[in-house]
Amino acid sequence: MSKDLTRHLERIGPFDLETLPAYREALAAYKAHALERYGRKPTRFLSWPGDNLKLAKGSGRPVMGLALAPADSSGDWNACRWSTASCRAACLGRTAGRYAFNGPRSPRIATEARTTFLGEYPREALALIVGEIDRGIERYGPIAVRLNVISDLRWEVITPDLFARWGDRVRFYDYTKAPADARASAPLTYALTASVTERDDADDIGAKVGAYDRAAIVFATKRGEALPDAYLGIPVIDGDADDRRYRDSGVIIGLRAKGGAIGDRSGFVRTPEPIGGRV
Repeated sequence: MSKDLTRHLERIGPFDLETLPAYREALAAYKAHALERYGRKPTRFLSWPGDNLKLAKGSGRPVMGLALAPADSSGDWNACRWSTASCRAACLGRTAGRYAFNGPRSPRIATEARTTFLGEYPREALALIVGEIDRGIERYGPIAVRLNVISDLRWEVITPDLFARWGDRVRFYDYTKAPADARASAPLTYALTASVTERDDADDIGAKVGAYDRAAIVFATKRGEALPDAYLGIPVIDGDADDRRYRDSGVIIGLRAKGGAIGDRSGFVRTPEPIGGRV
């Protein structure tokens, strides 16, 4: 049975960034871990601008991201404590794009290697995160960072010092399915977007927008078609056009169903409201 990764890291943390091992030492440990367990020798821990097509869309700061194995797909750790059955079935990290294939070159292997390394060697993993953000700033200047590309860890509890380390040179943002009170300690420099699930009714969605300032909804809107202008009276903006969510307030982030979400009937994927009325 997979262990709860965020609970594990919170229990042995919080981690003091000043006590982390050197970057090159941590990178050597990560390469050895991945080679021994998965037969692959990775080069870096975070995706860099351009590596992840979703994060690269839009304009503004270049985005770096950490893609872990979603939910319990690593086999060892559950990286999504608040996931639901429908979100796991529809997860982009399992069913969309290159993640839909599970061959020897699948990016799934890399996500599993990062996840097991973070669980077993958290100080070394954090040293890689810090070191690669440092290198990203050196190369690109001000950047944005998403630490939960397809996971849902409470980084503000695991390593609270991370969010003040670089000042305004780094904007952190993520999506989360956690209730607002579970993320109450997130600093203002960490912009969180609530993810709507099949369990949420209209009141729940309004409360999530109020608590988090924004909520993401997956719509049954086909690629190339326009998302609704509003849902439940709340303005909708296109989250597929630009992943950077730290600039939004009082809105719904609309996403088109992809991968396993196409054809969902659980309520996780919502039908846009018809013009002139609600569903």
